[in-house]
Amino acid sequence: GSPHTPEGYIWHISLAMQGLTTDDINKKRELLEIMKNTDAGTYLMHEGFNPDDPNKFTRDWFSWANMMFCELVLDYCGIKVKK
Repeated sequence: GSPHTPEGYIWHISLAMQGLTTDDINKKRELLEIMKNTDAGTYLMHEGFNPDDPNKFTRDWFSWANMMFCELVLDYCGIKVKK
């Protein structure tokens, strides 16, 4: 979390970064599943979500978190994006 979200909230960005910085393909898949299962049915990533109730979240839509989710999906699939 951060000072921008309620105490204890989890950032989708932090989950994506955790996945992008591991070489463990199973961990990447686990993190993608967590992210998918905490979108509160919106099919979008949020700034932060309550770990006990992902239906409580900040920002209905957060492009940075969505982009990081996409980056992790590409990484998981072995697709390297040229920068």
